Amino acid sequence: MTSRIAFVFPGQGAYVPGLLAGFPEKYPEVARILREVDEVSAGHGHRRVSDVLLDPAAPRLDELLEQSPETLHLCIFALSLAGAAVCAAEGVHADVLVGHSFGEWAALTLAGVWTPSEAARLICERDRICRRAVRRPGGLLAVALDRRRARHLAAVVDDWAVNVAVVNGPGQSVLSGPHEALDAALRVARALDVQAVRVKAAYPYHSPWMRGAADEFGPLVHRAETRAPGRRVYSPIAGGYVGTKEDVAVVGADHMVRPVDFRRALHDLEEDGVDVFVECGGKDIVTRLVLHALPGVTTAAPLARRTGPGGVREALAPVLVATGTAPDRSPEKGGAGRAAPVQEVGGRLESTHTAPVAVLPSETSDEARGSGPVRAGEAPPPPGGTPEAEAEAESGTGPQSVEGPHDADPSPAAAVDQGAGELPRRADVIETLRSEYAERLGYPPEVVTADADLEADLGVDSLRQTEMLTSLYTRYGIQPPEEADPQRGRTLADVADLLLELGGRTEGRTA
Repeated sequence: MTSRIAFVFPGQGAYVPGLLAGFPEKYPEVARILREVDEVSAGHGHRRVSDVLLDPAAPRLDELLEQSPETLHLCIFALSLAGAAVCAAEGVHADVLVGHSFGEWAALTLAGVWTPSEAARLICERDRICRRAVRRPGGLLAVALDRRRARHLAAVVDDWAVNVAVVNGPGQSVLSGPHEALDAALRVARALDVQAVRVKAAYPYHSPWMRGAADEFGPLVHRAETRAPGRRVYSPIAGGYVGTKEDVAVVGADHMVRPVDFRRALHDLEEDGVDVFVECGGKDIVTRLVLHALPGVTTAAPLARRTGPGGVREALAPVLVATGTAPDRSPEKGGAGRAAPVQEVGGRLESTHTAPVAVLPSETSDEARGSGPVRAGEAPPPPGGTPEAEAEAESGTGPQSVEGPHDADPSPAAAVDQGAGELPRRADVIETLRSEYAERLGYPPEVVTADADLEADLGVDSLRQTEMLTSLYTRYGIQPPEEADPQRGRTLADVADLLLELGGRTEGRTA
């Protein structure tokens, strides 16, 4: 059976400064997309997206969200279009387009519903209306619960403005609502030992609380130049395929208030024969959700990390292998050697690239328990088992763990617990974290350096970092801080300092 490919487009949080540095020179279509979106952005008084996406020193996600959410949304949109253009240039084409939340704008644009300029203008108008019409500031909260349990958590908060906005998979949902209500939900989740983290979003999307903005924005969508999709598009907001201009108008007008059932979308696509998912956008947020819900499918995310154009072919290797389109680029064929990491196994080509997923595991969720990191082509461990086995699966201390470089226990916990006579060496803690992160993220150890930006260079978004830190705190017996500092933990060196500080061994560290 021929593999069917879905291009998936991410929503909130799918941004890394400077992620497209070097791409316009190699991919002319990326340059064209940036020019079109730049023109609209500047015309509405916002910063040019190319200034942000081509400069690694541009504002980070937190900073841009505070300074200009309009620019952030245009950057996320432009990144998705650029990712699709890069895939097409490398010979990877989609059978179906799927957007996650805000990502539906990119999916519909790639389907020919709007030009990039037309979509960008609508996005600017959408943000203008939200700034004025959203009276009660709010956002999103990801929780490691299925839909039913997430509804119970929202009910405990007892604020009618809180609702389940997104169902991502068997063990993750997203609540939407006012900030103070989500803060209460976060406190309840922590009291129940349910992992939860605030999603970096400007407004409480997919919530009835956005009805005023949606009612004002809807007529603009209906009056806009809109075409019927020229390609197959599945909308998790509409709960099915979008085929007419009327379908598009409903999605565009009501997307701010309608919930997203991404789990249902994935299973519908699986039933329709889709078994390859390529994330066209910043990071690999959506493909990790895909692997958690559909273990065994093939995924790729060419813009997951800030590796430049040189990393695209390697990132797409699993797709090229799965679809049988991996070219022979050996020197004797006139190529420069095989760009994709593939090997021959049992008479067939297989990719050596793996892409693990970490999705907020929770001891209170039967569906999420024991899931741990999942590699492409592997099913997650089944729920249940002995408490000791489950503890090993959660902490990463089981048979799959990577040993450190020393004979003695190299963990930060061991270092912290060495006693008052000899303080731990910071370098030893960093080296241990390199092994830990490389194993959990599926990267070669040499990639995970002490000064690598965890978000920009390694693709560790806030959800994954929260999961990693929570696991480390539990594993090493460290009391987590009551309030996380958003400026902490940008690099492994930062994480090492944080662990040593929280472990009570901050003074006298040696490098």
